[in-house]
Amino acid sequence: MSKIMSYQKITDKFTTHTLREPDYEQLESEDRITELCTIDGITYVSVPDTVDLPKQPADIAKTLKAVSLTDDLKKQILDQSPVIAYIDTKVRGKITADVEQSQELRLLRNEINRIRKAMSVIEEAGYKEVNDKILSYRQWGMQEKEKLGL
Repeated sequence: MSKIMSYQKITDKFTTHTLREPDYEQLESEDRITELCTIDGITYVSVPDTVDLPKQPADIAKTLKAVSLTDDLKKQILDQSPVIAYIDTKVRGKITADVEQSQELRLLRNEINRIRKAMSVIEEAGYKEVNDKILSYRQWGMQEKEKLGL
């Protein structure tokens, strides 16, 4: 699992100073810190529990803090993060590559009919297989977001 942390980048005449990351070659884990996005000048990062942050420059350290993730902040990060957009694109790509659009539309029509009739669904051949694929791809996307602490 990961925790979300925030800090302010510091820009001077020559450089933008960012969070100092560990020397990953020295870590046993493959986990990495992921910058999620910047909202109103505050940068949000996902820090895996397996990664310890090294000592930070004083200007960065004084703004660095763990985030208490509210529903509103979570929504903002999910809406603005390029990393989350990439995960969502990968989910759609997996579905598109493996499930024909007509199959997915057929599933939706079946669901609508089921709701309208408020009766048991008459499953057509392949419904469960296609639905299971779509659900597994969406689950993968949710797991990727959870790894980032979202």
